[in-house]
Amino acid sequence: MTKFNLQRVRLNQGGYTDTGQYFGIGMPLYEYRAEFPPTYRHVMFYPCDAEVTETNVTTDKDGNLHCPTCGHRVRKEYSDVCDYVRAYSRDDAKSVVAAMYPDATFYR
Repeated sequence: MTKFNLQRVRLNQGGYTDTGQYFGIGMPLYEYRAEFPPTYRHVMFYPCDAEVTETNVTTDKDGNLHCPTCGHRVRKEYSDVCDYVRAYSRDDAKSVVAAMYPDATFYR
């Protein structure tokens, strides 16, 4: 389950944000963002089929992460989502985000 922040972005009469980003005029604009749990990827091109997780990854004396099955180095990758959606209301924006991310839940 992924928890999203969803907030309305205020635009001036010209369609610009406070930071100068241009979005144009139209329906209200909402920004959504979430951080997904990290995933582990083999550094080499010949990965094994093992599922590497936070609990089974091994670490050597230099702090490098290794696959518990084949011993090859792995790296921790973070995946963040941040984008915008136009919707008439916050509930409509939630519906649009939930259609893209079915397990999405939202902070108040």
